[in-house]
Amino acid sequence: MVAELANDDLKALVAQAQSSVDVAAARLALVEKGPRPQEVARAQAQFKEEQSNANLFEVQLRRREVLAQKGAISQEQLDEARRSLAASQQRMAAAQQQFDILKQGSRREEIVEAKASYNLVVDKLTEAQASLAKSQIKSTIDGVVLRQYLHPGEALATQTGPAAIMQIADTSHLKVRVQIDENDISGLKIGQKAKIMVPALRGKTLGGTITSISPRLGAKTVTANAATEKRDTRVLKVIVTLPAGVQLPVNLRVDVVIDLDSVQQPAELRVLTNKKHT
Repeated sequence: MVAELANDDLKALVAQAQSSVDVAAARLALVEKGPRPQEVARAQAQFKEEQSNANLFEVQLRRREVLAQKGAISQEQLDEARRSLAASQQRMAAAQQQFDILKQGSRREEIVEAKASYNLVVDKLTEAQASLAKSQIKSTIDGVVLRQYLHPGEALATQTGPAAIMQIADTSHLKVRVQIDENDISGLKIGQKAKIMVPALRGKTLGGTITSISPRLGAKTVTANAATEKRDTRVLKVIVTLPAGVQLPVNLRVDVVIDLDSVQQPAELRVLTNKKHT
C-alpha cells in the first residue's frame, strides 16, 4: 500500500462489523453444540427440588384443611397454604419445562436461524472491508517511488479525471528508450546486442539487447543540443533491455551503439532427394 485516503469512519464500520461477526459466531457455536451436560444436570436437580417443595406444600395444605374443619385455624391461614401450593406448582412446572428443553437440545429451527444471522453479519463485514479497501491505494508492481506528487493532509481532486499521487517504477529490470534516425533503421532486428555508454558515470559501459521495435516512425523527442542537429527528423523508437540487476538512475541520458551483425542467422536447411532414372 502506497497511500491511504481519510477513512476513520470506514475503519470504525469494519471494527463494528467484526464484533457482530464474533458475537454471531459464538451464538452459532452454542446452538450447534447444544446445552452442556452440567446444564442439563443442574436443570434436573432444580426440577426435583421444586417437585419436593410442591409435595411438601401439598401435605401442609391437607393438614390445614383438616384443622380448618375443626375450627383450629382461620380461613386466611387455609387460603395462604393454598396460595403457597399453587406458587410452588408453577415453579415446578417452569423447572420441568426448562429441563425438558435442555434435555432435547437445540431445535433445527434455532440452528438455521443462528446460521442465517451469522451469514448476514459476515456479508456486512465483507461489504465494510470492501469499502475500506477502496480507500487504500496499492501499487500493481513491486518497485521504488521515483516521485511523490501529494503529501499527507493534502486534498485529492478527481472530478476532472484520475489524479497522480506518486510515480513508481520497477528498477530491477531497466530499459533504455532509443530513437533511431529514419535513415539508419535498415537492419534493425529483435535480439540484436547493444552497447550502452554512460557519460555521467565516467564512461561506464553496459550491455543490452533489443527487445522491442516500434512499428511506426514518430517525432523526435530527444535532442543532442548540437547546432548541426536536425530537429525535424523522424525516428523509430527502439527498446533496449539491460540485464537484470543493473542499477542506474532513472531518466539518465546514455549513448547506445547497436551491433547489427549480432543476431545469429539460422542455418540453412538443405534437403537432398534421390531421383531414380529409368
